[in-house]
Amino acid sequence: MSKTINDLVISKKVEDGLTIVRRVLEQNRNPVVASDVEHAYSDKFLLAEFLTAGACGSLINVFNNLGLDSSHLNTLHTQSKEKKARATLRFHLSQGCQFSKEETREVEDPTTHVTEVSGAINLSVKNKTITKIKEYFWNYNMKYTISTYLGTDVESAVVVLSSEKTAELKTRSKDAPHPATSSKDPIDVDITWLLQQLNEEQQVCFSIDRSSAKCHTPRRNSDIDASLDFFQHFQRWCDSCESAVRDVWSTNEPLQTNPTKCDLKMIEPKGVIVPVLPLFEKKENDTKDMKQITAADNVSVPSVMLPRTDLQALLREQERGLAERLTSLSKTYPANGFPNSQDASTLLLLSYTTDLCSTYGMSIEFVEKMIYDQLVKAVGKVVTADDFSEYMLYHNRKVFKDVYQPQALSYPVRTSDHAPEGFFGIERVKEGGIDEPVTTIVRKIESDAKMKFALTAASNVTFGGNRFVHSLINHRFSSHVHRHNFVASTRQFSSYIVLLGRIGGNELFLPSSAFILKNKDAITIPLMLEEVPSPKQFKSAIQSLSPEQQQFAKSYRSMQLESTLFGLCVIQIKPQLERVLNLNPGALQKEIALTQDLMDLFIKYQIASDLLSYECDMFTDPDDVPGSEKISAVKKRVAEIQEMLKAAKEEEIENEKLEAKAARPLYSSSSSSRSSGSCSSEGSCDYEDDECSMQSVECLGLGFFNQSSTRRSEVSRQGSRSSFTAAPAAKSSLLPTPSSSKKVVAPPKPVKPTERISSSETAVTASQGTDLELDVSKIPTILEKRFESEDSDDALRPTIIKTGETWTKSSLPGLLKKPESTILGEEDQKGLKSSAFDLLDALTRSGALEVPDADLHVVVATTHCFDKTLMDTVVKDNINPIEKLEKSTLIAATTIHGVSDATLLK
Repeated sequence: MSKTINDLVISKKVEDGLTIVRRVLEQNRNPVVASDVEHAYSDKFLLAEFLTAGACGSLINVFNNLGLDSSHLNTLHTQSKEKKARATLRFHLSQGCQFSKEETREVEDPTTHVTEVSGAINLSVKNKTITKIKEYFWNYNMKYTISTYLGTDVESAVVVLSSEKTAELKTRSKDAPHPATSSKDPIDVDITWLLQQLNEEQQVCFSIDRSSAKCHTPRRNSDIDASLDFFQHFQRWCDSCESAVRDVWSTNEPLQTNPTKCDLKMIEPKGVIVPVLPLFEKKENDTKDMKQITAADNVSVPSVMLPRTDLQALLREQERGLAERLTSLSKTYPANGFPNSQDASTLLLLSYTTDLCSTYGMSIEFVEKMIYDQLVKAVGKVVTADDFSEYMLYHNRKVFKDVYQPQALSYPVRTSDHAPEGFFGIERVKEGGIDEPVTTIVRKIESDAKMKFALTAASNVTFGGNRFVHSLINHRFSSHVHRHNFVASTRQFSSYIVLLGRIGGNELFLPSSAFILKNKDAITIPLMLEEVPSPKQFKSAIQSLSPEQQQFAKSYRSMQLESTLFGLCVIQIKPQLERVLNLNPGALQKEIALTQDLMDLFIKYQIASDLLSYECDMFTDPDDVPGSEKISAVKKRVAEIQEMLKAAKEEEIENEKLEAKAARPLYSSSSSSRSSGSCSSEGSCDYEDDECSMQSVECLGLGFFNQSSTRRSEVSRQGSRSSFTAAPAAKSSLLPTPSSSKKVVAPPKPVKPTERISSSETAVTASQGTDLELDVSKIPTILEKRFESEDSDDALRPTIIKTGETWTKSSLPGLLKKPESTILGEEDQKGLKSSAFDLLDALTRSGALEVPDADLHVVVATTHCFDKTLMDTVVKDNINPIEKLEKSTLIAATTIHGVSDATLLK
């Protein structure tokens, strides 16, 4: 909380008020502003009670001057309690204007016109103008009253103050200056709360119920909330009443009997104390310094509060000051007139009460501001949501056992002891800093169960490998939302496939996005976190719906809960290439050029893997064949396919050249042909042969061998043809179609490898949790039930993770070139997915070959929501978010690991 205008105003009021307070108290007393005195937390409660009692007592003194004396107030209090009816204070103002008479009078123009006549006798003629004026006279009357009534019994209202006056208005227009009758809507205010604070002796007995569950801080509790609500309404009531009276004065200036004495600025409560200032008493002779007193001392802390006898003295000073100002106004304004002394007194009291209510509100807020400032002073800064995230990393290291500690969701892509192919993970975007991997409760599942995902409508890919279940506990303070990115990168001459989607069951993966990363590619994908209503919110929302409507909502929620299982699958390309080509494990580890050629044939030309794989005769055991021989056989077949493709390209180029030549006119202008750079009718060409061939390739292209990756050739699907025939020429380009993606200057930040060596080294295995196999698809339902029963704050919300609309990819076009960053839109993402699925189609023989070593990470996200900012959560709600988030983390951790809290914690 930075210094606001209210802070400056209350500081000025305290400074001015201390002069009067010191004058009222004894000489040896030392009242000071509360923030300048060492005090206990309980003193803040006492100060809030002191301020409220002072505000109530001051308002009762104002009521006495308005006509609502103690006897009337006692009667109203008693009847309100007996009838259980609410008491209302009403202000009502009415006006009237009636025609009286019409008069005509002559008005002589003070200007004299002289006309001189020259001649034998000089004459001068003087003329004066006399104007007849019609004047209209009106009888004007104005009346306002302040009354009280109970419930809705307005007819039995008791008038406590009434002011009525009449005057004669004079106009030169026949139109009435005011309506014949005019009555403004009554202005009401409920004063029941004030009456409830009085005991039988009409003394204020306000106190804060600190044992109430709704009592959070000296400022945030139901008792103070009720008092602030009352004084805010009463302040608006005073403002409205004062404005109504002042409007009558300003619109009827001719009626003022003594305009020089009717300056509204004179009616101000200057010099009258407002006894609702946040003051403590600084005692210089304390036997023990407050700084040395701790809870362990087990001593009573000396009170710094002003005693109630001081409050009574301040209220008497307020009563004296008001009486003095009212006496002064009675001497300034006549008893009869417009306005009179009663009007001035009413305005003074309304103005003072407005200031009283405003000062009370600022003083109560000052108590909370002290807590805020003390917390900032203790910590040394205003703690932000990012700071809190950093603390929770520290806290979890201190609380959880090493084997169960939350781990960074950042993993290398590697096989056995080889160097990593790259890295991937989920990072939290840190404003003004370096993005950091999110930490999750992670468990590795040891299971032989296989999962599958649809490659096409007719084929599925079955995959096994490592399984990791992550519980991501995100937190949100007020409207501050952490942004997250999925990031992945590869090293030079490395490659792998990434699939992102959700889990559709214990054996089904539903990828929504897929892409290949190779040769120092890096990709950044924003993740959108969509919060689902908490279990209690959902039940509360559907309880008044029909059975059919409830069933619809429950069905849709079950789909939402399943969608909270975000899956990311990583498939390494080289090991799968070795399987599909019948090579020994690790055979392609150092065959960089061969690996690149194979991927090019699979992705660009969609060559069936059977045409390239090693095959021995039926009498030879494949295990007895040396690995080098298998590699040589594959290289030979790759070379044969490449030669075949090259021949097909050359043949197609020649066909295109012949067709282009045949399409030209028989006779053409030589100069025109030369200027356009095309071949002449005689067959001569302005370009060299190589240039002409390249021009033909670029302009006319190849049809069959450069189809889009979204189309699968018939030959690739059958996987049995051993020769190719060039397709008819098409108007496509031999070179890859330039991407329509927009280029940007700055490449994305590469993913930084963590210190973790392997996925399996840090994750807790299933055997360390429970003997039963964990069914991942049931985790959302289990968490739903636990949130409903154990989340007393109703703050945990299941969260769906979705990929953002715009991705950023960094590629290295050449070894000597700088990385280029590309923005990927929806169409680009579809192209990436199509290319990845084309490669998977080849690597799995359209699903016939299993992928045994894919890494699947399932992320179950939950958001702990706080209604206020971090500092307001601590200061206003008196909530320690550390304890709340620790409890949420334990609920998720015990669910994932299947163990008790005691097992998880140190």
